Amino acid sequence: MYLGRIADFTERERLMTQTLSGDKWTIITHNGKWKQVTDKDMVNKANELKGYISYVYKLECGFIHLSDFHNYETKNPFIKLDFSEQFDIILYLHQYHNYPRDRLLTVESIAPFIPNVFEKISTNLACYFDAILNDEMICTKNHNLNQNEFKVVVF
Repeated sequence: MYLGRIADFTERERLMTQTLSGDKWTIITHNGKWKQVTDKDMVNKANELKGYISYVYKLECGFIHLSDFHNYETKNPFIKLDFSEQFDIILYLHQYHNYPRDRLLTVESIAPFIPNVFEKISTNLACYFDAILNDEMICTKNHNLNQNEFKVVVF
């Protein structure tokens, strides 16, 4: 997602070269100094598109980093999200996967939906990768597209 939001294809190429060289990504700050690209930088860039990305990131970080998200059998990790975030996840799940809008978000309640969610994410990522490989840019939502679909612009 991060690469797909960078319009400067020379910069994309530089970052990909860093990846292939085993180097961490760096960018030039407004002060003209190099800084390492962080997970937060990547999410901020990807969030320009809105949609499910921020929710996936927030939950993923909760499970990856030491937190009580690991203890989901005894404590519902979704209660850590504010109401609007829970509402957005339910809306997304309902819109794309027919999740009942009146159902409480729990790991158990979404478990049957996870394979389809991963399939949709995988399909979207394939589209994004194709755009990057074809020197296209993933752009913000277009009013003619569904809520979480994005247009690709060729430069």
